Amino acid sequence: MNLTALPVEILILILDPLGIHELAALCLTSRALHSLVTEYGWSLYLHNHPRPAPSLTAARAHWCPHTRVRFDALTDAAWSAALAQAPALASFIARPLSRTWAGKLQPVLALSPARLVVAAGSTLYSYAFGASGTGESAAPRVYAEGAVSLLKTPERPRNITAITFVEDGAQDRTLDVAFQDGSVERVYLTPTSDDSGSSLSFTRYTLPPIPHSDFIESFSAHSTTQLSLSANGTASLHSTTSPSPSSPTSSISLATRSWTALLSLTSSTPYTAFGSSSRTPLAVHALSSTGALLPRPLALLHTARTADLPADRLPSSAVYGLARGPIGAPWGASPMVLAAGWYDGKVRVYDLRAADRCSPFPFSSSPSSPLSTSRTPTPTPPPAPLRPMLTLADRWSPEPIYALACGGGGGAAHIAAGTARHSVVAFWDARAASVPVSYLDASSGAGSSSFDVHANATAVGTSGVNVNGTDKSAAQGQPQPQMPGRGWSVHAPGNDASPVYALALESARVWGVTQSRPFVYDFVSRLFLVFSSFLRFSSIIRVFSSFLFVYFIYLFNLF
Repeated sequence: MNLTALPVEILILILDPLGIHELAALCLTSRALHSLVTEYGWSLYLHNHPRPAPSLTAARAHWCPHTRVRFDALTDAAWSAALAQAPALASFIARPLSRTWAGKLQPVLALSPARLVVAAGSTLYSYAFGASGTGESAAPRVYAEGAVSLLKTPERPRNITAITFVEDGAQDRTLDVAFQDGSVERVYLTPTSDDSGSSLSFTRYTLPPIPHSDFIESFSAHSTTQLSLSANGTASLHSTTSPSPSSPTSSISLATRSWTALLSLTSSTPYTAFGSSSRTPLAVHALSSTGALLPRPLALLHTARTADLPADRLPSSAVYGLARGPIGAPWGASPMVLAAGWYDGKVRVYDLRAADRCSPFPFSSSPSSPLSTSRTPTPTPPPAPLRPMLTLADRWSPEPIYALACGGGGGAAHIAAGTARHSVVAFWDARAASVPVSYLDASSGAGSSSFDVHANATAVGTSGVNVNGTDKSAAQGQPQPQMPGRGWSVHAPGNDASPVYALALESARVWGVTQSRPFVYDFVSRLFLVFSSFLRFSSIIRVFSSFLFVYFIYLFNLF
């Protein structure tokens, strides 16, 4: 029986699990199968392999499914080439987004499908996303939309500490902005055009300030629910659609210096995670059935070596970066997987579904206990710490991790970490983390900006045991055969001695900020444009060749 004689519904089920190579092979089999793959196959592949890429939304809307798949394949090839220490093949571009700022700032960023907003000092810099051209020739475009200063008086400078987009009907023009003086404002950006080009204006609405000389250190938002975390450890949930958005629907106090927060509402158990400086620097709190924050932690996440220690002997540490685990990793796309960047320079990945916990803490009912959550005579003991299922580190750079993001190529299987010195961003591929690592040096890469690339030594911890190492020849920097599992790192444009304060990782782009400037690593735009231009040129050649063939046939018949 001929395959094409089957009902379309059956053929769609056959196409559903196929990959790029299988679908491409079917396209070459017959015209009927080519039409079937064009109509259904590429769309099914995109549905089964989502690629988070907010900045490419406008351009991808112009592309057919086959062009989108081709772009994703080129993205994966660029990431694989970077991991293989082949900069000429990687063809990614590292470029600054602006001139150097005056002074040393601690910027933050927020990313949406419409724009990237960078806050530095008291100024918001907006970079809009779009598409140059139409149809299949549309290319991703990024352009500076403008900058607005939120200073009220020149004599009183105030630095922005956190920003987040607020749901406004997919316009992505509304942000909540927190300042170091404790004030909070809702800012509405309005792009305008005049004779001199694009510019940006704004209106703002002042929200009630944070009391007790406190300020918001971190925002995390999902749809219309917003989580804020103050420097002194006050965590609050807000509804951005309520009549009084400044009034929290729920609030708890961590009573410690806090740095970062993560809100997860899509998991089977909605939760919030908080990074702080304390003996238990990473705590996970569940949300009740009514959406309120529960004061007792659902899980305490610690290092594999120290998690078995009694509560009063745990060493103090800090967690500065939090992110949902990479959705393209072997453990699946569960939102219950959490990645954290620690002060000791390691990235630890935790599976909240796991049962690999340490012995319960010896617990004291004294109110002075650092983990005591109640003054009642018989408090509920805290949960036993959860061990990390994966530990990643660059042995040549033990600097603290200040920023963390997950995404990248291979279906968003990479982890990116911004370190505390020399504007270094380290990358790991979570799909190959259990293979021994090697060390290579490369002095340059493709692109308009100069940068250095070198491989990271990746340590993988399973139940507290590091199973990977670096052999002698690798440690000496001698070239090794390509092996999966290597990490690599790259300096931001400018190569200054600055921390990387924030990161946002997409399928084909990495956005980041240092104390001097915002920057981007673009992995595939140039390669995609060259490839698309080649295809268009090939089409023109084919049309011209057909014309010449018909013309010569005409001349032959004429004479």
